Amino acid sequence: VIPTHRPIKRNDFNDVIYKSMQAKYKAVIKEVSEYYSKGQPVLIGTVSVEVSELLSKMLKQKGIPHNVLNAKQHQSEAQIVAQAGLKKSITIATNMAGRGTDIKLGPGVEELGGLHIIGTARHESRRIDLQLMGRSGRQGDNGSSRFYISLEDDLMRLFNMDRLATYMDRLSMDEDQELSAGMLNRGVSNAQKKVEERNFAMRKHLLEYDDVLNQQREIIYDLRNKALLSESIKDTINEFIEDFIFDTVGDLDFKQIKDWDWQSINQQLNSNLLKAFNNHSHPMGMFTAGLAALSTLYPDARDVEDPEIRQKHVLNAIAKVPTLAASAAAYRSGYPGAKSSEELSYVENFLSMAFSSPDAPFQTNPTFTKALDQLLILHADHEQNCSTTAVRVVGSSHADPYSALAAGSAALSGPRHGGANEAVLNMLDEIGSFDNVNQFIDSVKNGEGRLMGFGHRVYKNYDPRAQIIKETAHEIFELTGKNPKLDIALKLEEAALEDDYFISRKLYPNVDFYSGLIYQAMGFPVEMFTVLFAVARTAGWISHWDEMLSRNTRIARPRQLYIGEETRQFPNIEER
Repeated sequence: VIPTHRPIKRNDFNDVIYKSMQAKYKAVIKEVSEYYSKGQPVLIGTVSVEVSELLSKMLKQKGIPHNVLNAKQHQSEAQIVAQAGLKKSITIATNMAGRGTDIKLGPGVEELGGLHIIGTARHESRRIDLQLMGRSGRQGDNGSSRFYISLEDDLMRLFNMDRLATYMDRLSMDEDQELSAGMLNRGVSNAQKKVEERNFAMRKHLLEYDDVLNQQREIIYDLRNKALLSESIKDTINEFIEDFIFDTVGDLDFKQIKDWDWQSINQQLNSNLLKAFNNHSHPMGMFTAGLAALSTLYPDARDVEDPEIRQKHVLNAIAKVPTLAASAAAYRSGYPGAKSSEELSYVENFLSMAFSSPDAPFQTNPTFTKALDQLLILHADHEQNCSTTAVRVVGSSHADPYSALAAGSAALSGPRHGGANEAVLNMLDEIGSFDNVNQFIDSVKNGEGRLMGFGHRVYKNYDPRAQIIKETAHEIFELTGKNPKLDIALKLEEAALEDDYFISRKLYPNVDFYSGLIYQAMGFPVEMFTVLFAVARTAGWISHWDEMLSRNTRIARPRQLYIGEETRQFPNIEER
């Protein structure tokens, strides 16, 4: 440290802390009034122009003449600062303003105690605060300084001074009461050190990032020069292609193409797509994105007017959909997913790809296979519902089948459409136990609850699919062990079917009432339920799409009926 030319006689008082900014600013104005009455000059340092203007307004209300120095007075800056050391001079300045001008004390000011510095907040950087304090006591002059702080200041909030606020509350301190101690000064100084360390680390990382960008820039410029100056860039392009192939499918022997494991290559490509998502991504979002991505892999699918190409992609979509769904399920579980096998059936392949792990390869189970086979058939699309309409509307523009299916999948992802069986499980959880069923039935009849999994927009009697699934549920639970939710569901169904309230309203169990219990017993998480619907409904969606195009249906354009005002009165712009 370079020693001062003359000993410093400035008196640096302890910081004063208040609960709120309002109380802090009132205390600043009070101290300024006291020094002004003595004739001692005061320089008030602020962190922003807004604070300068606020203090100026408060001083005007007190009738204290003063000068304001901020970014709005560039031309008069030096003159204002030069007069800050005169008797009865009150100057408000941002901490950065006027630093290049020396403040000389006027006649008689030395005897009054010299220039008094008031800091209205501690800056993140101690250097700025020291510069403000250094405006007083220069060349051995008398002087003093004091900083006013509130618990609402940025620095205090940044380093969580809640303990200090609790301490002040415990002492029943009013907002206008101050707290001052050397220990508090050290605490604030430590907070500033932490900010400076953080800012230094940020600048250091920024330089490191800049170095990385510079290296990338050099590589790009080198490639650009090759492209501009070389007679042929064929070799460079081939390098790009080879690098991409190696990164995508691994280090393969290009001379032995016949020995390539095409299934492994296909699996690797699928896993690259999934890596765009995190492990907690909703499988329905992954599934929908995968469908849309398929449209980029099959450009000929856009030729929707060719019946043979349509049929080719109808079959391809039905084959690809379970692979996408199973890959999403395996990826969320942290597994790479198993390969498909020609020795397994459609449903067995799906279960194998979804549940196989490196430590526990999938073992086929006839009961599980039969149950999922039934559910996929019973959930197949069979009417003009929300998701089917979405597929038809998008398909009517002659979009490729994968884009149309992605639209249907997006529509199905909404809780009002694809979340019915999840709602049933939530309802069974809410009921809680077998003994609470009758009480829940009464609450539904009184309008206090809602019976999920009952009633259907199409089936106005007992849903024929529900009876089939009910029997399947018993078979599954015989294998996996009894589930208390099944007992609640059976009692709920029995009570509802015997009650005139539900019979008169034709509220009978539908396909969603038992399907969620089965999926859960098989090991599918609740988030996968809608994806399983989509796998089942793809056959129906793609059939609607193909049938619509085979009939050359016109593009969808819903009719609109205007029901607004016929004549709307509004005032002229001059009258507003």
